[in-house]
Amino acid sequence: MTPVVWLALDQTAQQIVTVAVDSATGRARSRLRALLRRPAEAVTVPPLIREQLVEVHNAVVEMAVQRGLEEGRAAVIADAVVARLVLGEREDPGPAESVAEADSET
Repeated sequence: MTPVVWLALDQTAQQIVTVAVDSATGRARSRLRALLRRPAEAVTVPPLIREQLVEVHNAVVEMAVQRGLEEGRAAVIADAVVARLVLGEREDPGPAESVAEADSET
C-alpha cells in the first residue's frame, strides 16, 4: 500500500473513533442527566414502639433545652415530633399555622 492509502485509512479510522466516542459521550451524559433528575426516594420510618417514642420525646426536649428553649416550649415541639411519627404522613400545615398552634399551647 502506498503512503496516500495509509493516510486515507488513518484519517478514516480517526473519524470513526471520534464519532463513536462522541456518540458514547452523548449517551452517557443523557443517562446521567436522567439519573440526576429523578426525585429522591421518600424515607419510610417504621412504626416505633412506646419506649422508642418516649426516647425520641426525651431526646427532642433535651436538645431543644440545650439550644435555649424553655422546657415547656421544648415539650410542645417534642409532642409534635412524636405525634408526627405516630400519625405518619399527612398534609403539612403551613409554617404560620405550625407556629401559631405551638404558641397557643404554651
